[in-house]
Amino acid sequence: MKKLMCVLILVAFLGSMVVMTGCFGGSSGGILAAVAFVIAISATGGSGAAVFAANLKGATNLSNHEITMIVQPLTSAGENTGSAHTISKAEISAVGDKFVAKKQIDIADGFNQYRIEVKAGEVTLVKAVKHLKDSQKTGEVPAEVSTTSTARTMAYEKWATLKNKSYETFQHNLELDNASLASITVLAGSIDAALNANPTNPIYNSASITNQIASIANTVTANEVTYKVSGYITAADMTSGQSDAWVYVYSDEAMQIMVNHVTTTNGNFSVDLSNGTYYFKPMKELHTYTPASTKVVVSGTDVTGINFQAARVQ
Repeated sequence: MKKLMCVLILVAFLGSMVVMTGCFGGSSGGILAAVAFVIAISATGGSGAAVFAANLKGATNLSNHEITMIVQPLTSAGENTGSAHTISKAEISAVGDKFVAKKQIDIADGFNQYRIEVKAGEVTLVKAVKHLKDSQKTGEVPAEVSTTSTARTMAYEKWATLKNKSYETFQHNLELDNASLASITVLAGSIDAALNANPTNPIYNSASITNQIASIANTVTANEVTYKVSGYITAADMTSGQSDAWVYVYSDEAMQIMVNHVTTTNGNFSVDLSNGTYYFKPMKELHTYTPASTKVVVSGTDVTGINFQAARVQ
């Protein structure tokens, strides 16, 4: 587990209230113009440490409302896992012309996907999902929490119930379809209108918004692109391929969320997968394998050479 220091800042700006929440390992990057909803996410402090920062502009003074930021680890299928981390208004103290809250929280090394929500009481104002590649767990990783990221997150949450896959995969498939991208822009406009109509209690469950979300999720599902991942299992006698072994494919490092499984024929196996990170584990009664499992990253092309060596249990 890694330690993480979080900061929440409330700043009066251009006659409105800008709410800035964050966890900083270095520079916060400053405050953006009040017309923008922006979040910056950075990761510092070594492997497994994720660092978050958010900037939210409201259309009214939010000083009398309970503003919090929730950082929730997610499985690679978009489900809540581990413990959510909250920065509350009660942790805010005045520092010059700003209000600052600092809180140290733990982030588990295995989590690569997070949902960040800015709330007024129990009501979510804006949110985003951020997928961190292993290489992004140090240094700075830009992202945004905006009406656009809220639209993408809402569409992803609906899509994940249909496909049980990561935000990284959703983003890739979304970017391939200009019509869906245009629909995200329209949805973001609807979210912006709802937020401006009631900055502390926007109505996001209207028929118009829910229908837009469902339409985007269904279109992205229909347009999903997959790539062939193939490999070979050498039998214990090391002279042939092993048949009738199972190769299980998981979307999480703990190998609890199985997304596919195939059997081998003369040692060969293949499976179609969309972009994302997967973990392959072969199994057959009375056998062990080297390696016991392997990580596979699918990124816009077929993957070959996912090979294992079988050994018979004595």
